Amino acid sequence: MEQSLNKRMIVAVKFGFSDKTYDYFSDIPVEVGQKVYVETSRGEAKVEIVEIKDGSERAEKAVLRIVEPETAPSSGEPA
Repeated sequence: MEQSLNKRMIVAVKFGFSDKTYDYFSDIPVEVGQKVYVETSRGEAKVEIVEIKDGSERAEKAVLRIVEPETAPSSGEPA
């Protein structure tokens, strides 16, 4: 039973410029719709998780981290 607890999650991600999905491992808890950074051959890229999968023969790299939500800078003036 301990092996199932250590099983890596597989996620399908979509890059903004394509409808094609790519599989990645995730050692951090993520959900569909979240934006994350992944490693690519050209460096890090921000992608969207579109599916959580049971397995994959294609996943070779891992999710690096979750994209932190952007906060609007405060102008210091009341609205």
